[in-house]
Amino acid sequence: MGLRHGLRRLFAVSAISIGIALAIPGAYLLSLGGSPYYVIAGPVLAVAGVALWRG
Repeated sequence: MGLRHGLRRLFAVSAISIGIALAIPGAYLLSLGGSPYYVIAGPVLAVAGVALWRG
């Protein structure tokens, strides 16, 4: 496993983690009458991280 591969995996894990971290509080904000932006953006970022992980 080269450095490039390791960095790609690290970025993928970061994107998945940030996506989850956006979606969960975003759902709470939506329940309070807020914008659905974070509920949508979180899973999209997590899916992008999974796609990056797969290559």
